[in-house]
Amino acid sequence: MACTEASPPDTSSTEDPVVTDILSMDRNDDGTYRVRCLDSATGQPYVEERVTGDEIRNDAVCKRSPSAATPAARGTFTCAGNAEVIAQFLGADGTEKSFRIATGNWDTCRSVAAKLAETRALISGTSLIAVCGGNAEVIRYSVTPNGDVRALQKIATGNWDTCRAMQNEINQASAIGAGVRGSFLCGGNAELIAHFLIPDGTEKSFKIATGNWDTCRSVAAKLGETRAVISGTSLIAVCGGNAEVIRYSVTPNGDVRELQKIATGNWDTCRAKQTEINQSSASGTGVRGSFACTGNAEVLAQFLAPDGTEKSLSIATGNWDTCRSVATKLGETRALISSTSLIAVCGGNAEVRRFSITPAGEVRELEKIATGNWDTCRAKQAEINR
Repeated sequence: MACTEASPPDTSSTEDPVVTDILSMDRNDDGTYRVRCLDSATGQPYVEERVTGDEIRNDAVCKRSPSAATPAARGTFTCAGNAEVIAQFLGADGTEKSFRIATGNWDTCRSVAAKLAETRALISGTSLIAVCGGNAEVIRYSVTPNGDVRALQKIATGNWDTCRAMQNEINQASAIGAGVRGSFLCGGNAELIAHFLIPDGTEKSFKIATGNWDTCRSVAAKLGETRAVISGTSLIAVCGGNAEVIRYSVTPNGDVRELQKIATGNWDTCRAKQTEINQSSASGTGVRGSFACTGNAEVLAQFLAPDGTEKSLSIATGNWDTCRSVATKLGETRALISSTSLIAVCGGNAEVRRFSITPAGEVRELEKIATGNWDTCRAKQAEINR
């Protein structure tokens, strides 16, 4: 294969690279490409996921044989019967799985089949397939590269425009790759509905009541930007109840856990914390720390481990200014704990209370340091938390 572009790679370019001898390529949301290659020895197509523009420009793509590339199921889609979409998936072992979805409308059936023929002809990563039918319900299936097919929970939208928009969005999306694909919408009584598709084709989901449609829509939109692909343990938050931050953790394996709520006592504080959490990146290989002031000027420290579990502790400061300054400083210096770290709060009788946190999320209270002097105590606190 030879590239037609001889200029040096331009990683800042947003234009698709010009190439030859590639069957097709689609741009992913993250700026990489899904490239469909042809093996010259067998004449069979295969797919390379998450290819960068530089790799394409440098002729470093479509070099593998199908045996070394991702296995892929071949999908075909037709309309038959009573405007039913018939989906058939041929696995590498020669077996075939299929399903039918009634659309109730021939135009819908044909447009869905045509779109799926473009985006699901070759399934090299676990993918979703959707049809808007029934009572404005999004009927969904997952398909793995081995050709395993699962019917997933339907999404009741209550609105045909919303239903069709969600159908189109799902069928346009690329395969989930190695992480978990998250999708978020508002349903019921302004409930945030979160779905997480795992590479094995199974799905986890939960609902959080927001009590407000504007809040629900804004949270769903933000999570659609920041949690569409979960490749590291991540937090999801909604401000609800009595100004409480309701939180869940999601791991790259699709494990979902409800975590301790954060009682803020103030709606502005609650919404700010919700936004902060949903904007944050995945925890990676370390522990993600978050810090807030609650109750009687207590520093609430929470530590999210990579397995999705969480440890927390409350430290009384006796002073709101102290509490806020400590929480702010720790938010800067202990947001990601990749090595064993100390946390300190000056309280009691000018004593420095100290805690250790490991990258595995283990929390231990250590011996207090009695300083006998508030200035010395605060200076030690600042030194440790730096």
